[in-house]
Amino acid sequence: TLVAVGVLLEGMKERVLLGFAAIFSLASTARVASVAFLLRQSEPVAIPEGFRTVRWRELAGRMRLGRDARLLLFVCGYIAAAAICTPFVSPYLLEQLDLSYARYTFLLVVPVVARLTLIPYLGRLATRFDISRLLLPAIAGITLLPLLWIASGAFPYLILIQILSGALWGT
Repeated sequence: TLVAVGVLLEGMKERVLLGFAAIFSLASTARVASVAFLLRQSEPVAIPEGFRTVRWRELAGRMRLGRDARLLLFVCGYIAAAAICTPFVSPYLLEQLDLSYARYTFLLVVPVVARLTLIPYLGRLATRFDISRLLLPAIAGITLLPLLWIASGAFPYLILIQILSGALWGT
């Protein structure tokens, strides 16, 4: 669907607002249909006996004391910080580098395909090594990744950056 959206916008350059209206209308319809399908689902397995609800106070204590909790909080904070920066990528690619919608869309698809392709290998690495040993180099790479965007606006180079991005975010 992402590629179809890029092709649609590329074909409607003269009436890009109409293209966006069509895309958002289709997305809204898909979300309504998704809700309808989700409401039809049921719990596949009964809640196990002995299951209990963890109260907020107990959860806060676990978060303060546990190594896993600190890692979880760090990753959540890192993802939140990345989410703040992400909206600036689209204007950079579309306006500063003057990419067509087709090329822009292609660049959005590349890290997803890279991540899906590399997940089996990354999973084996995570099994072989401790996940925290993989996480630190990945986070360092993700932190430095934006610097690579400055080096060149050549499309093949941007594809390589996006492949690296998919690999790092897949870790």
